[in-house]
This record gives sequence, C-alpha cells and structure tokens, in this order.
Amino acid sequence: MQSSRGGTVWSCTACTLLHIPAVVEYMKRNPEVPVRELKRFRDRL
Repeated sequence: MQSSRGGTVWSCTACTLLHIPAVVEYMKRNPEVPVRELKRFRDRL
C-alpha cells in the first residue's frame, strides 16, 4: 500500500499471526516483540 507521499505503508490485510491463540498470548506477555520474532515463534509451533 502506498502513502499519499509515495512511501510504503504497512498493512495487516494479509497477516494471520493474531489468528493463532498461542501467538496472541506470546504477544500479550511481550508487547514490544517485533513481527519477525512473532513469525519465528509461530513457525516453532
């Protein structure tokens, strides 16, 4: 998705991370966790 200034804007439309209860719980315990760490956590499930 492009911003009005021409840059890229992050969009969650294709993201399903928060549809996985274990990932949600991990994020609740670690609110500052980067997305790449959430993906690694999901991949280990």
